[in-house]
Amino acid sequence: MVACRHSAPAPEAEPIPPGPPVAVRGIVMDVRTNVVLRDAGVELLIPGRRAQTAAVTATDARGEFVLDAVPPGKYRLRINHVGFNEFQMSVDVIRPEQGPLTIHLRALDVQCPSSRYHTPDCPL
Repeated sequence: MVACRHSAPAPEAEPIPPGPPVAVRGIVMDVRTNVVLRDAGVELLIPGRRAQTAAVTATDARGEFVLDAVPPGKYRLRINHVGFNEFQMSVDVIRPEQGPLTIHLRALDVQCPSSRYHTPDCPL
């Protein structure tokens, strides 16, 4: 005779309550220097739907971004900037009074090519 064990079902994540559209705000900075990053690409992606974007914008001169009128729900935030690693995180858009996000990007590790010409990023 084989004994069977029944395990309790995994708890389901709480659904996000419906509500009015929300503005998702944030600032993007260099993790090493804390300098704000202008013109970083900001995308709010709908999880589970390949390449479906809910909202797109770019950071302004102060490194800030605003995605207006986002319906409440679970999203994936993706940030890109030239010379930096891509950043992604899950975001639960729930209520209008949510504070701004602070995103720190890490600079790419620059490999200097072997050349007799050098730039400020690749000194001799």
